[in-house]
Amino acid sequence: RWGYTYFEYTGRLELPVGDTREHRLLRLGNGMRVLCISDPQARQSAAALAVRVGSTSDPREYPGMAHALEHMLFLGTRTHPGEHDFEAYLTQYGGYTNASTTATTTHYRLSVNNAGLAGALTRFAGFFVEPLLDARAIARELLAVESERLADAQSDTQRRAHIVSSTCCPMHAYAQFAGGSLASLQGSADRRGVELRDAMAAFFAREYAGDAMALAVIGGAGVAELVAMAVDAFSAVPGRTLAPARIVGHPLCDRKLGTVVRYQTVGARHDITLVFALPRAAHEYAANACKYMETLVGGAHAGALGTVLRELGWISAVEVAAPLAGSRLPGVLYVSLAATPAGFARHEELVQYVFAYLRVLRSHGAQAWHFGKVQRTLQLEFYHGERTAPVTAAVALACQLGCPHLRAGHAVSGTRLLYEFDAPGIEALLTLLDPENYRLYLGAREFGDADALPCVDPHLGVAYGETPLPRRLTSEAELAAAPLEHANRLQFPQPNPYVPANVPTCALQAPAPDNAGNNANDTDDVFQAPVLVRHDPLCELWLRTLPSTGGAMARSSITVGIAPSCVHATARGQALLGLAAWALEHAAAAHLGLARAAGIVWHVWVADHTLCVRVRGHAHLPDILGQTLATLHALDIGDREFAQLQGRALRAAECMRTASPRELVGWQQHCMRAEPRWHFAHCAQELARVGAPDLRAFVRDAFARVHVRVLVVGAADDARAVGARVVRALDACAPVPRVLRTRMRAVDVAPGAYVLRVRSGQAGGDCAVSYTVSAPRAASRWAQAQFTLLAHMMGAAFFDRLRTQEQLGYMVGCSWVGDASIGAGGLELRVQGPSNPEFVCLRIERFLLEFGRRLEAMGEPELAGHRDALATANLDSPRTAARATAYLWPKILAGSYDFSCVFEVNRQLAALRKADVLEFWRAHVCPLDAQKKSTRVVVQAWADALHMPSENVLREHPLPVVALHLCLQAAGAHELALSDVSCFVSERTLDEPRLAMAELQRRLAALYRAVAPECSDRVCADIAAGHAQLGAALQMALDASRYPGSLLTSLPAPSDTAAPRNAPRTFAGAWIVADYLAFKRMHALHAPCSPAIPLEPLDGCGL
Repeated sequence: RWGYTYFEYTGRLELPVGDTREHRLLRLGNGMRVLCISDPQARQSAAALAVRVGSTSDPREYPGMAHALEHMLFLGTRTHPGEHDFEAYLTQYGGYTNASTTATTTHYRLSVNNAGLAGALTRFAGFFVEPLLDARAIARELLAVESERLADAQSDTQRRAHIVSSTCCPMHAYAQFAGGSLASLQGSADRRGVELRDAMAAFFAREYAGDAMALAVIGGAGVAELVAMAVDAFSAVPGRTLAPARIVGHPLCDRKLGTVVRYQTVGARHDITLVFALPRAAHEYAANACKYMETLVGGAHAGALGTVLRELGWISAVEVAAPLAGSRLPGVLYVSLAATPAGFARHEELVQYVFAYLRVLRSHGAQAWHFGKVQRTLQLEFYHGERTAPVTAAVALACQLGCPHLRAGHAVSGTRLLYEFDAPGIEALLTLLDPENYRLYLGAREFGDADALPCVDPHLGVAYGETPLPRRLTSEAELAAAPLEHANRLQFPQPNPYVPANVPTCALQAPAPDNAGNNANDTDDVFQAPVLVRHDPLCELWLRTLPSTGGAMARSSITVGIAPSCVHATARGQALLGLAAWALEHAAAAHLGLARAAGIVWHVWVADHTLCVRVRGHAHLPDILGQTLATLHALDIGDREFAQLQGRALRAAECMRTASPRELVGWQQHCMRAEPRWHFAHCAQELARVGAPDLRAFVRDAFARVHVRVLVVGAADDARAVGARVVRALDACAPVPRVLRTRMRAVDVAPGAYVLRVRSGQAGGDCAVSYTVSAPRAASRWAQAQFTLLAHMMGAAFFDRLRTQEQLGYMVGCSWVGDASIGAGGLELRVQGPSNPEFVCLRIERFLLEFGRRLEAMGEPELAGHRDALATANLDSPRTAARATAYLWPKILAGSYDFSCVFEVNRQLAALRKADVLEFWRAHVCPLDAQKKSTRVVVQAWADALHMPSENVLREHPLPVVALHLCLQAAGAHELALSDVSCFVSERTLDEPRLAMAELQRRLAALYRAVAPECSDRVCADIAAGHAQLGAALQMALDASRYPGSLLTSLPAPSDTAAPRNAPRTFAGAWIVADYLAFKRMHALHAPCSPAIPLEPLDGCGL
């Protein structure tokens, strides 16, 4: 058929209960496995392709080759040679694409609306048939690989993973540098005198074969049409001519076992990780003894390892990670403890507790009843779980299809279920978890011993040290004899009452016929409004029912928000409310641990001065919620418990302070948009001042008068009973008078530019910029439609310009951000990287100017295509209780009840024409700001090692000149003063005719040599060549007079503009803000949002 041979599986597939989608499992002639799923309700289609090629497949002379190739396959094919053709096509149809590389797999994914799927698959298949691998594109894309290496160096998760792999057996494939860099790829090719493009092409031809690939396609078209698309597009992928290379040996060889590796973290965290060596067990996914072990070692029942250590205040979490079932790698089992400082100081004792618990498990052996409990929990999740987004599902399916040992009937269920009880396998695994078969990793920002970290990793720059473990931690006899005061508290788990005795499972289902019904016009989705069934001074109760095919096992969600009066809406009140939330979690841990083990999601958090509790699962939700609220009503915090809670909260604040610069600027923007809202730094100051009596008094007073909001989503017909139970649990509470309720209010920012600068608390040289453009709140839905459309159109171009071409940062993106429920938000452009923030701001404005010209040249049909694709993507969402809750709850919490906002935004989108978009762009986005209507809020996070210009400097010098001076300093020209640079630029702008840029760069280098005769030849050469962003910075400084009203300008701001509250201004007229509180004091506040619907109960009365 279609000229290609393929084979279709005619057996039966294991499918979730009620999954009426049509499934087809194929094997193409080239050996590729393909799974096609027709979902008539889906508005967005998705495809994912997994290749059994990862960093362990890299040639030893080219570490990172698989990762670099992953980047290159997106950049053009023979049929579609443009580097951005694929991305442009997906953007036109409301889609996106991405990829990632692991140790053994590289997977590619795309999402696109149904109309664009056929063309997307054809272009997607070209990646694996005819990639260009252009040498010039490789040189540019290696800069992106280098940027990701720099990002990994600032991520503690990536640092740990890298140290674990790089310090294992050096000859093993797992020890290679997975991410790659300029030095490991281009540098290696240069040393060998070969073209990197040729080496990459040879690697592609050897490793990328059809029988090493698996494809999953999910779309709204009929299954026969999806099969035709897949067969036609992917049959041309060549099959393998050589057998794949085997991974031999174990990464933890004998000389690596029994050692401890200490490594330095970036954030304020303390990690203790035990890594046990296991054999390869790719074919044992049906029994998967490691999954059984995960639930025991990582359990949260009374007497579990994590429960006991948390109660002692030594850890905050325990995580157990087993090898992915079906992986080609030899196995390892991770037991990771997120320790407190007190726990990390006694890390040897914590290791002893781990082995004490393992002895408890070995004494009980393999328990069939516990296996059955784990099996039923997984069955609940698979057979009755909520459906994920198409692209997420496609990635998971493609990755598990790539397991060569996977049985065809398990193509969908795969490794998500346990099929067989293997008692000998469990017993064998327990014997491997012994003190002679592990390695210990300790991660912290500081170690007491100055000589603990004598080595520095050459790739990520992680300081580490490796030493033998003491015998007391490797001898079973000595560990068993260790005096542990609380060892008698460690227990094997008991039967879990929250796990049902029987889980209804569907029979093995055959694929449905091709002419199955199509209900693509089903309008019952997550965006429909809930029904108000109770409204009185104390409580609002909302009900949103979703159709379900899961019967009694269908998932539901209950969310409760308990808001004290506005008297407590202070930084101190927010800090105490956060402590109360953690105290509630701690007090309810006994029954919550069992509920979580049964797959019930329980979460408590604080949002805008409201204590929120959410439970989501298949059963027992009212009981769990009732117990939680009764615990809150009777909450009593002792001095010892308070000390633990306060320490945990202060550590969390420190972790936030040392978070990535991108997160720091995001939190600042979040706090600047609304009032009352407090930054974590202010809350941390208040935390340090309070004591246990303050928290007890707060709980007693704050929850005496409350306003309660409840949202029930799912197949729950007893919403009234849920509401009554909530009220009974809080029966001693009086309602908060309406005038004393806390209402979030959007900050009414006056037109203009505002700059807030903070220092990054993270070690390293990263900076970040959040450049947000907003419009008047009165046109919030209109503005949201405009901003989301602009973000949709410019996202790929912004990423390509600032990340790929200019290499300003490795985290680059733009999107609409804000609090839609209170009418606050705008278009955010964000960059994190080593570049100085002033230069990044100027490059963002330069991009906006260039994109404005592109927008003017855009035709009406192209704009209409973007508009329609975005409207379709806006309405695409899985019809699940979790997604409906996530959409509805913020609107209930804010009191806006604007449940139809998605439809309103789409209505505004449908009315947009090119003239409307251009008018909005010129009024609110264009940096030239001729009409003075735009509002730009810029938050910069500066690295500690980078010089931050003073307010006087920003006031007296144009920003392009300041940015050029900062770039010169970054290049090493520290002797050049700002006044020297300013004079040079002023003189050059008067040159007629204009000199060539190369000549200007040479003159700037000559100026530096004149100022510093002993300067480095390398620095002079960099200046003359325009390296390190110097060429772009010099060009902007010379062109600055062309951009009045912009940060780019060199023209002074008008002097007749009064400064609000005497705030200082930059040379170009932007207000310099001291902190987020000063920013909010400069502006007025909008009135709280009026309810979008009348608050009248369904029957006009309470319960």
